[in-house]
Amino acid sequence: MFVADFEAQTAFYGDILKLPAVDVRAGWSEFGDGDVTIALHKGKGRKPRLEFVTVGSLEGSCTYLKSRGARLNPIKEVRGKRIVIGKDRDGNNIQISEQP
Repeated sequence: MFVADFEAQTAFYGDILKLPAVDVRAGWSEFGDGDVTIALHKGKGRKPRLEFVTVGSLEGSCTYLKSRGARLNPIKEVRGKRIVIGKDRDGNNIQISEQP
């Protein structure tokens, strides 16, 4: 999620909700338990986006999600990682990347 007050949100998820920290550095905080993670990005005014990593093929994941109502853009490469962005059935922003 992009957050305007990065320090306060990092404290909220780490100190108040007690989520285990995975990686905390300038402009990035990641919390999780190994199976599910939440990452905070410093960035005011950007819409929240749920990001997922597929353990299977990205093409297969896209086909599966599209058949169930997701609206996805074509697969592209960003910083050496194959990703697809789009919207879930309710119009929320999503991104799926391929596990390296």
